[in-house]
Amino acid sequence: MKKVSMQTIADSLGISKSLVSLTLNDKYGVSSELRYQIFKKALELGYDFNYNYNNKNTDHKKRICIFIDKKFAIMSKYFGKFLEGAEKIFIREGYKYQLIFWDESSTLQDVFEDIHLKEVKGYIILKTLKKEILDALRVIDKPIEFVDPNDYMGSEFTKIKMNNYQAGGLAVSYLYEKGHRNLAYVSERQGLNYFGERFYGVKDVLEVINRKHLGDPASIYYNLNGTSLEEDLKNIQELPITPTAFICSSKKAAKHAISKLKDSDFFKDKNVSIVAIDGIDYIDESNEPIITIKPSIVKIGEVAADTIISDIKYFETTIKTILIDTKLYDGSSDTNLKKLLNI
Repeated sequence: MKKVSMQTIADSLGISKSLVSLTLNDKYGVSSELRYQIFKKALELGYDFNYNYNNKNTDHKKRICIFIDKKFAIMSKYFGKFLEGAEKIFIREGYKYQLIFWDESSTLQDVFEDIHLKEVKGYIILKTLKKEILDALRVIDKPIEFVDPNDYMGSEFTKIKMNNYQAGGLAVSYLYEKGHRNLAYVSERQGLNYFGERFYGVKDVLEVINRKHLGDPASIYYNLNGTSLEEDLKNIQELPITPTAFICSSKKAAKHAISKLKDSDFFKDKNVSIVAIDGIDYIDESNEPIITIKPSIVKIGEVAADTIISDIKYFETTIKTILIDTKLYDGSSDTNLKKLLNI
């Protein structure tokens, strides 16, 4: 099979080969948006990243490896924004980084061949890592850091993640200030801790709000024992008072909820606000005017790079979790179902 060249990638995107070369050689100076498009195209075309690294003349004295799931890299612009923040710190501290793409078919030999583990000072893992590869890293006495880890990755590593509890509180505070008193929290059923963290942020802050405003309380529908988002929406239609706002556990859940609401005659004459809590933005290309509570991914990159370099410098082995503050982005207080439905 013919190897995919940088020129092929450049031609398919209509850009110069030099921009592709800068990106695939982990050089600085390419915007996060263009970096994402280049990596996405390279992955789709089957570019051989191991071949690229085998032929690099790289200074390994201050090098950090960043592991990225290929599927995640294609689905989300997250890692491009993450690198935009991380690069600032790497440049300031004189560190180089190497991106290691993996998927379920990757073997230890695929990932570790010719990257000279003894010369790598630390490892950053975005979201998740194949167990076989992670087990190999565990025996190497060097700092390992997870960024937005999946819950099953365990608690023995430093983690950088969005403050999910704060995000839930921010969502309900925003809606209360906008006059909503009947709310609903709907979630995908994925069994991940961060969905629960977001819910309890909503619930606890709403309780505080109601104590402060005894004469003007708000209520919220939720069903933690439910089996699906569809079940939630069906139950909501049977409530004595219809919610005027939905807090969704993710942007994906919001997208799903909007689709279901569009199919329901029950909601078509209702003015319903939609707020999504999301740290990944799998669908940030969506034109849906969804109010979103999320962290700055660039900030996560900065903090992750700062933390791993500090651990390397001072031989830090203390396990810690660093929470990144969230803010409200996108949409406005006028976001409602009528706009979403174009009616």
